[in-house]
Amino acid sequence: MASQTKSILKLWAGLAGIFIFLLLWVSQTVRSTWFSYDIQKIKNEIAKNELVTVNLLMQRDQLLSLEAIERAAKQELGLIVPKEENIIIINVKQG
Repeated sequence: MASQTKSILKLWAGLAGIFIFLLLWVSQTVRSTWFSYDIQKIKNEIAKNELVTVNLLMQRDQLLSLEAIERAAKQELGLIVPKEENIIIINVKQG
């Protein structure tokens, strides 16, 4: 009887060990999957922010262009472009 009891205890210990191993393996797999989702979410956010950055840079370049500045000066500040005959060039010596 004692040897049969030891065999049963060894069997249960082995099954418990296998169960614990499987439980840990499943836990690690789930964590790995969560991390993969988090990484993908961050990559998507980075891509979205890069697009926003490119769009903002394009808007900045458009706003800083001479045509945009001239248009804004005409529309918002009432700039009147002088006629060529009204422009006088004065040479100034420096020094």
